[in-house]
Amino acid sequence: MSTPPRCRGVSLRNYRLINERVTRRAVTAVKDLPTELRTYYYPVASAVSYNTAFDAGTAFARAGLRRLSMGFGAFMADDNYNDHLYIGRRRIDMPANVPNRYIRTVAVARGLWDGYRHETGGSPEAFHFLGMAAPIMIPLVALCAWGTPELTFDATSPIQDAVQGFFYLSSPAYLKVRARRLGFRLAATEGRTWRCPCAFCEEFVSNHPFLYEVGRAWFLSASPSSVTAVDLRPGGALYQAYPLLSEPEGGALRKEVTFARIGHNHWVLDRIFSAVSRNSVDVDRLRGHAASVVERYSGSTSSERFATAIRFGYGLAANAPEELPEDPMGVPGG
Repeated sequence: MSTPPRCRGVSLRNYRLINERVTRRAVTAVKDLPTELRTYYYPVASAVSYNTAFDAGTAFARAGLRRLSMGFGAFMADDNYNDHLYIGRRRIDMPANVPNRYIRTVAVARGLWDGYRHETGGSPEAFHFLGMAAPIMIPLVALCAWGTPELTFDATSPIQDAVQGFFYLSSPAYLKVRARRLGFRLAATEGRTWRCPCAFCEEFVSNHPFLYEVGRAWFLSASPSSVTAVDLRPGGALYQAYPLLSEPEGGALRKEVTFARIGHNHWVLDRIFSAVSRNSVDVDRLRGHAASVVERYSGSTSSERFATAIRFGYGLAANAPEELPEDPMGVPGG
């Protein structure tokens, strides 16, 4: 046992007071709303850790608020690494520094629902995840939120990622992959083609066909170890070979590329949400679905630290906190 540190200079008590103040105002606000609008009111909880989220869940449950939300965008934008976290007074150490964004996101989600259940014995009836759209995280936070029948998500990241050249994948694993990495796979593998069945990709490729023979010839002649950003820009070796992966500087083609990528990313997310819904008939089935997703992710990601973080996140989502293994490499799905 040890004493958890202050959270970014703000004490656990202060976070508790912040959430209690929000709940008091929310209760008053709900009373002043027309009856038909009350189900659309989602007060926002605040937390930065499992412990602060536990207290937030307790505060919202005690106030009788059944619909709530919380921002996760800051967690998902956190590029820092960490080697431990606290659950209550228990410090859990990681075998290495792992991405803070994944660990904290799951810890906060789990803490919120644990706090709510601790107070009421049940879960909120609805919750909105603000700033949450990372493919691999959706089944994990849904598992944390088991018992809440209505979960909703929104984020601008699928749009921002599309503009920056990232494609979401649901097969063979829930991944976010750079266009240049996909371009290298196409060029390096004989007979490989772009086979995404979404309407956005199909329409774009119909209008701007891939020139696979150009990309393959470049690879065979240049023997590159990777595709660079320059290769996909105007004048680059693969700019005309793979139009959907290219980076036009402007004009109509730039708009078409961006629109198709944005549509593709949202199409993938829709498939991921549908899979979570299909597997939410009972907690064991959802747990099994999340374990399968984590296993496929672990076998596909090029970063062992990311894989470690996701396996640990699954362990936190799937097990009672007191049952969480000291070694995150030993959690189910690892």
